[in-house]
Amino acid sequence: MPVNKIDLYVHELAELYRWPDQGTLLVAISGGPDSTCAMRLMHEVALVKGFNLHFAHLDHCLRGSESAEDARFVEQLAHQYSWECTVKKVNIRQLHDEERGSLQQTCRLVRQDFLNHVASHVRAFGVVLGHNKGDQAETVLQHLIRGSGLAGLTGMSMIEKSETGLVTVRPLLGKTRSEVLEILEHYQMSYRRDPSNETDKYQRNHIRHHLIPFIEQHYNPQIVNRLADMADILREDEKFLESQSLKLAEKAVTKKQDAVVIDCNLLKNQSQSLAVRVMRYAYRLLRGSTENLTFEHSIKLLKLLDSRHGDRVSLPDNIDCEKIYGELYCYYKQIWDKALDKIENQTVSIDQEICLSEKLKLRVTLEDYPGTRTYFKSDLNEACFDYSQVELPLTVRSREDGDRFYPDGVPGSKKLKDFFIDRKIPKKLRDKCVLLVDNSGKILWIAGIRRSRYAKISQQTEKILVCRIMEGQ
Repeated sequence: MPVNKIDLYVHELAELYRWPDQGTLLVAISGGPDSTCAMRLMHEVALVKGFNLHFAHLDHCLRGSESAEDARFVEQLAHQYSWECTVKKVNIRQLHDEERGSLQQTCRLVRQDFLNHVASHVRAFGVVLGHNKGDQAETVLQHLIRGSGLAGLTGMSMIEKSETGLVTVRPLLGKTRSEVLEILEHYQMSYRRDPSNETDKYQRNHIRHHLIPFIEQHYNPQIVNRLADMADILREDEKFLESQSLKLAEKAVTKKQDAVVIDCNLLKNQSQSLAVRVMRYAYRLLRGSTENLTFEHSIKLLKLLDSRHGDRVSLPDNIDCEKIYGELYCYYKQIWDKALDKIENQTVSIDQEICLSEKLKLRVTLEDYPGTRTYFKSDLNEACFDYSQVELPLTVRSREDGDRFYPDGVPGSKKLKDFFIDRKIPKKLRDKCVLLVDNSGKILWIAGIRRSRYAKISQQTEKILVCRIMEGQ
C-alpha cells in the first residue's frame, strides 16, 4: 500500500466524522494486528483533530502467560504514544463455568460490559473497534447461513451511534487483512498473535479459513469485496425501510399499562415487509430487543393479522401475541394474568389520591367553576362533574352483574356488557376497567374510556369535581 495512499486514508478518516476538538475516544485494543492498526490510524486522526485516546484492554486469562504478555504489550504501546490505558484481568473460563452458555458469548458479554464501564468512567464519546473488510464478509456470511433478514445482511457500519450516544468507530472496515498488514509495516508496528484465531473450533474461523477461500478459488476471487459492497447497498435500503416502518408504527402501535397494542387495520393493506417490521417494533417496545425473535415468529405474526378473535401465538421470553377484535395485544403472560384481577372497591374522598394498582392512581379535587374553562375536552384520563348533582361518597370498583351505563351524547342506556362489546373492549380487560360510581349507584365515568351523561356542567354550575387517572406509584 503506497505511502501516499495511507496518508490519504488518514485524511479520509479525519473527514469521515465531525470529531470533537476535545474529549476522549476509547480504543478497544487486544494487541493483535487489527486493533493495533486501528489504534495507529486513530492516533494520527487524534493528533490532527485534537481529541485524546484512551486504551482499553481486557485480559481474558485464557492463554496463561501469553495473555499477560498481551496486556504488557498494550501498556507499552500506551506509554510509547503517551495515551492513558485501562487494563482489566478477568478469569473468563471460571465465569463461563459458573454461568454456562458458550465461551464466545461469555467473552463478548464481559468485553462489552468492560468497554461500557471504561467509556463511562473516562467520559468517552466513542469506542474504536478493529473490524476489517474480511470481518464484514464473515459477518454477512454468518447471518446468511443462519437465515437472517435484511438487517443482518447489512453487516457493520464504519460509524455507528448507539441509543446512549456512544459512537462506534471501525476505521478498518474498508480495508482487507493484507492492507491492514501493509499499514502496520508502513508504521513499523509490531503486534501480538492469538493462536485461537487459527483454530476451526469456531464458526467464524471456519468461514475465514475454508468457506471464503473456496468461494474465492471456485466462484469469485473478489467475494470479500463484493460482500462488503452488498452490505453497503443493503444498509441504505434498510435505513429507508426502517424509517418508513417507524412512521407507520407511530400510528399503529400504542403502549398500554400491561401490553403493547397493534392496530391490525392499519397493517392489513401494507406490504409484508413493513407489517413485519412494525410487529417486531412492538415486540421490542415490550421486550427491549428482538433477540431470539426468528423468521418463523414473523410468519406467525403475519398470519395473526387475518386470524380470528382470540387466536394467539407464543413468542420468546414468555410473551404472547393475541388477536382481540381488530387489534393484536403483545404481553408477558405472567404479568398479564396478574393484571386481570378485579379492581378493589374503594371509597374516594374529595382532595384524596388513591392507588388503583401498582401503576395507576386516581385523584379527585373540588374546584370553583369560573364558567370559562372548557371541561369537555379530549383527554380521556380526566372527567369533570357538577358537584351539586353528585351523591357522595364516590366509589371506584370493577363491573358488576346488572350494571347499566348512560353514555354521554347517546340517548338511553345500555347494559355495561353491551357497551364493552360495542367498544371492542377485550373481555380479559373488562374487569380491570375502573368505574367511578356515586352513592346512588350511578356510573359516572368509565375511567379512560367514556363519561356518563350524569352531572354535566352547565351555566348554573358553581363547583365541579375533577377526577383524573394518573400513572405513578
